[in-house]
Amino acid sequence: GLPAGLALDTAGVLSGTPSAAGSSSFTVGATDANACSGTLAYTIVTAAAPPPPPVCGTITLTPTTLPGATVGVAFNQVFTGNDGVSPYAFGVTTGGVPAGLALTAAGVLSGTPTTAGSSSFTVGATDANACSGTLAYTIVTAAAPVPPAVCPTITLVPATLPGAPLGQAFNQTITAGGGGAPYSFGLATGALPSGLTLTAAGALAGTPDTAGAFPFTVRATDSAGCSNTHAYSIDIFLLPAVPALPLVAAILLTCLLTVIGLASLRRQGREGSVPR
Repeated sequence: GLPAGLALDTAGVLSGTPSAAGSSSFTVGATDANACSGTLAYTIVTAAAPPPPPVCGTITLTPTTLPGATVGVAFNQVFTGNDGVSPYAFGVTTGGVPAGLALTAAGVLSGTPTTAGSSSFTVGATDANACSGTLAYTIVTAAAPVPPAVCPTITLVPATLPGAPLGQAFNQTITAGGGGAPYSFGLATGALPSGLTLTAAGALAGTPDTAGAFPFTVRATDSAGCSNTHAYSIDIFLLPAVPALPLVAAILLTCLLTVIGLASLRRQGREGSVPR
């Protein structure tokens, strides 16, 4: 028998829409104009229908706006997708990013702008279920400031960064000195731990979600366009496990008995010192 939903006509066309999964074995015969005939056995395996595509919600992107850029100053911005299923793939759907910048599929917009002006473009994010969302952005790129004849030595503080517990909120401000305020900060090389971001004001903050050591270099640029970099490494570590409740209870009980014992000894000592 043919698979349910299929039919074979006398012209040899086997067609239709299968309606049930399974294996169907059958033999087809062909007879020519002289009434000569032949047969051949066939088997068709009908697979189950693929699951229907998911119902897509509204995929949103963050951040909702982008900071300005400056010609000759490194720029770095990470986009994230929300309200969908990770991982997300990012791309520019309309318009164009500023000359010198590029957007990766992981959502990192980085590079060094080469031309002043305003650039409008739309970024699209597609999640693991092929659901997508877009958001329009504009970046205003300022002309490069005229540097002085000799740049001062700009230093970044702190010299090292503390470790950060995995899954805990982290906040560290990087400052600069030796040049002219205000300073602009950006990632020069490497990558920040997943979950952390660095603002142009030097705020390194977020909630890290991956353990490990992460080296990167931060660039500080002063108001005159003078800059310097400093290499950092941040260690994202797991917090020690909290003792189980029975162990905590045993520790507390031991402490309580010790306190009671000491109090009893002191009371006995006082009673023994009273003249009879």
